[in-house]
Amino acid sequence: MSISVLIVGANKKGREEEIIKKLADKPYTIKPQGDTIDDIRELQKQIHRRPAFGNYKAAVIPEAQNLSPEAQNSLLKTLEEPPEDTIIILTSPTTDLLLSTIVSRCQVISLLPAPEIELSPDQIIKLKKTDFKNIATREEALDFVEKLIFVAHHDLLKDKTQTSHIRKLIQARHYLKSNTNIKLTLESLTNLMPWHEFG
Repeated sequence: MSISVLIVGANKKGREEEIIKKLADKPYTIKPQGDTIDDIRELQKQIHRRPAFGNYKAAVIPEAQNLSPEAQNSLLKTLEEPPEDTIIILTSPTTDLLLSTIVSRCQVISLLPAPEIELSPDQIIKLKKTDFKNIATREEALDFVEKLIFVAHHDLLKDKTQTSHIRKLIQARHYLKSNTNIKLTLESLTNLMPWHEFG
């Protein structure tokens, strides 16, 4: 049997637990090394090989919303026609963060919502008023962006335009992880998406 599955909802931990359930019999499992188009192409090469053990293969792409549009597009044919005896599993907080062509090619499993991180209403208000110029380290910048992603996910329930905000924040997170200039990345983010647009 070959199938492509997309797990959405819950939080990151909940999605990871669902993967473990799906792969309870511990098949030969492959994961991409990163979220670039080259990483996905390498994954595709691997899933067309015979499994090192077991009767079938599993290709797991956690947090697929971090893939670039080009990387997502490169997956389409593989998702539509997985190799024989292969299960492909993607996860994402919501289907809105993926290309519609990705979603349409997968069996979607929706888990009950759960926050990625916990922030009180007061913390959210304080976060929206944060002056990024006071952020000095890469760790602080990543923490700041992660919290903004949480806020945008929260606001997505009320306002579907938050989807584009989340994509921009994910892009900023990717840049920060790639050791780009912290100040320039945050400045670019504020130019793209003024804080008053949140909430």
